Amino acid sequence: MKKAAAISLIVLTGILYFVSNSANLTEAFSEIRSRSKVFAVAHRGHGDLYNMTFISDYRSPLTYDPKPVRSPERKIRLFLICDSYLMGHVQKEHFFSADTLIRIKWWDDPGYIEMPRADSSQNNILIIELAERFIRDACSDIATMTAPIRIQTSSTHDPGDGINVNAGEMKQADKPEPFFNPNINSNLELNLFGYTFFNPLKEIKGDLTYKWLKRKSPDVYIDESHHFLFYKPTVSGDQHMNSFYPVDSTEINKIVQTLIGTRAHFLQHGFKEVYFAFVPNPVSVVHPGLGTYNQLVPLLTERGSGHFPAIDVYGIFKNDPEKFYANNDSHWNSEGLQRWLDETNRLLEKFLLEHP
Repeated sequence: MKKAAAISLIVLTGILYFVSNSANLTEAFSEIRSRSKVFAVAHRGHGDLYNMTFISDYRSPLTYDPKPVRSPERKIRLFLICDSYLMGHVQKEHFFSADTLIRIKWWDDPGYIEMPRADSSQNNILIIELAERFIRDACSDIATMTAPIRIQTSSTHDPGDGINVNAGEMKQADKPEPFFNPNINSNLELNLFGYTFFNPLKEIKGDLTYKWLKRKSPDVYIDESHHFLFYKPTVSGDQHMNSFYPVDSTEINKIVQTLIGTRAHFLQHGFKEVYFAFVPNPVSVVHPGLGTYNQLVPLLTERGSGHFPAIDVYGIFKNDPEKFYANNDSHWNSEGLQRWLDETNRLLEKFLLEHP
């Protein structure tokens, strides 16, 4: 009996390690768990920063429910390079006149699609969305910005023959998983303890640790005056993510030139238009007085005016700072997402009016 129990424990431990070492298997397991109330993933429906602290004052539901858009015709084939602000929250029905929506997530695995040259006779439109905390890294050069969509240049097709882009002509890049997953520790924690029935215990620990010992996750900054949690690297430390780390004119000009070159690249390969969307860090809008805001987002929008079209929500968000961001998450809330979609759809409708 003891031998059987020991063998069973070894087998279960091996399975747990194997699943946790695979990003794809962990994601699939999490999806299966999401259908169960008992074994549901603990972080579903709550803010990511709450799940890093488990302080009860910040426990509140966080869901996204954007409105479908009514369009007289579906004429746009929309490509969206995006991060977690949009990836799991939008469908083609949320975009004006979108017949197709092809989403590619920044730095995902696999991280890009391959496709032939877009048919320039059709309305192929690309939106490149970047959270402010990723702008300085992603916009370091044109190669990085254009990597998520790789246009086939050596094929049986003439690059200028106007190939129609559809799902059958695109393929997701296959990239082998690493033998040792660098995120295995967090995956093990998720698969072992990331269950909703552990949340009350985690909250007790989180409340006691913070309220008595003033200790919490080093990746979270607590802004008690505004009752907000912020992702710590956007507040201090990391020079690329930090909203208060100085940005000089030389760097702004370099980023603008990268964006101009990126737009030119995709226009040359058959896209009708390329829009850039810069989503401000929550702290840049909610509490810029925590330091001296470096003005990265408004400066890029201002310097890029006349060179590339931008989906600008900074000016809207800063007029009502706490309305558009979740106080327990590193992202916007449903109202922030909807406001961004409203501005995006206004530009898409304008594009169709100018290109009947």
